[in-house]
Amino acid sequence: DGKTIIKTGRRQGTGTYTLFTNGSGSTQSAGTVEIWGIYGTPSAGSYANYLISGNRSIQTVIAHTQTNSAVPVVSLAWNGADLQVSNSNSSLYYNVRVTLGEIGNTWAPTWGNFPGMS
Repeated sequence: DGKTIIKTGRRQGTGTYTLFTNGSGSTQSAGTVEIWGIYGTPSAGSYANYLISGNRSIQTVIAHTQTNSAVPVVSLAWNGADLQVSNSNSSLYYNVRVTLGEIGNTWAPTWGNFPGMS
């Protein structure tokens, strides 16, 4: 029905969390996922922008670090129908923004357990 949904959340430390669960159709999860990772100061950070589309596709649009030492980019992957983020560095504080656009008729995403998602 062409609507757009934007959700954000933030987390510190390690873990794997589900952002949302894809619908049964192949094109119901089109959108972007942006992830910022920070080590204490804004100058020590990483950023990644992922394009997600039908048939559980993920394309990395941009990923870079802004620091003298590499700040890890939080990984994004499908686990079955669940789109999940994983972070293995306990010092990393990260923010996530999920934008789902042109969502298919009769489908609403089932949001997962990523902390602070609103």
